[in-house]
Amino acid sequence: MSLFSDDDMVKLERADGSPGGEAAPSAPAMSCHLDQPGTAHAMRLCAGWLAVVGPHHLGIRMAVIAGRLPEQALSVGQDWAELFANLDQLVAERGEQIAVNGAAKNTLHR
Repeated sequence: MSLFSDDDMVKLERADGSPGGEAAPSAPAMSCHLDQPGTAHAMRLCAGWLAVVGPHHLGIRMAVIAGRLPEQALSVGQDWAELFANLDQLVAERGEQIAVNGAAKNTLHR
């Protein structure tokens, strides 16, 4: 289950790319929601974000070409939960959940 806060949504919007609307190399990349500073894991990229947006993010594509990121990182894993197809779908679902659960629970559960 993932949580998407208002801050996460701002980051996702800045990091978003789509076919014909690629994110610039300077656009941020999303880190894994499981990683936090001071934990045993180094900050990793979000696997779901890589699978959905990575092919449309010029910085990520450059990392693949340079060999800093394996190409398979841009693919959905076999045992993964269903991912949102794009940011617009995520925003719409989040809006519906906020309408049902109220603004006090301003996170998206998937």
